[in-house]
Amino acid sequence: GFYTFGAGNDFATAKWKIQNYPITIDPVGGEVTVSYYYGDELNARTQTFAESKVLDMAYMSTASIGNPTKTGYNFERWVETNNEGELISGQDEGLTKYKVGLNDKAVITATWTVIAYPLRVQAWGDAANLEGTYTNNKGGTVAIGETTGTDIELYVDYGTKTTLVATPDTGYEFRGWSTAV
Repeated sequence: GFYTFGAGNDFATAKWKIQNYPITIDPVGGEVTVSYYYGDELNARTQTFAESKVLDMAYMSTASIGNPTKTGYNFERWVETNNEGELISGQDEGLTKYKVGLNDKAVITATWTVIAYPLRVQAWGDAANLEGTYTNNKGGTVAIGETTGTDIELYVDYGTKTTLVATPDTGYEFRGWSTAV
């Protein structure tokens, strides 16, 4: 605008407001901690969350995005779309930095790899002999999905439902499963 100066010692100071842009952080079911700056006074804030969240971040500020955690999965990396800023990988140090750009509307999404855990199934049955001692007998076969045998070990992805089948040999009866961790 215009300002009309008077007869005295007039002084004018320009006022500025930094722009904030909506940056979406999506840990895709994991939990993440993000430290960032917002507002026209560059206020600092740290938030931990486990769902997609839109954060208003100040232009040219740098956010620190921690490596998220998710049961049964290994964090791979952050992927960005719709961005005008810069994603600076640092996941080896436990966090990634993001520098907010002009008119930025970035969506930063975690990518994961499922962990495969070993599953071992044995057909050994403890059968009592006449003396009251136990021997390691094979009373049948077991199966994990399509794999059949008496001692099977497969790697199964976390969260995968797996069918276990026990087929008794003649003269044996299947009595249930016992587990050990």
